[in-house]
Amino acid sequence: MLLEQERAADETREFLSQSGLKAKFVAEQIRIDRQSLSKFMNHRLALSQNQLFALQNFMSDYRRRNNL
Repeated sequence: MLLEQERAADETREFLSQSGLKAKFVAEQIRIDRQSLSKFMNHRLALSQNQLFALQNFMSDYRRRNNL
């Protein structure tokens, strides 16, 4: 479980870098606190399964719509 969270955090950091989106915007889109997303990306907080699912869906949809 923790390994899944770590991979997702690294993927999120890479996604933000590739897409040029701000963490604040992504956090708003998936309805979590910006601080929580930041802590998640720095491996200091684990997201709930629902939050992780929402984040992964957002990134997947964004990549598909923008050919990333």
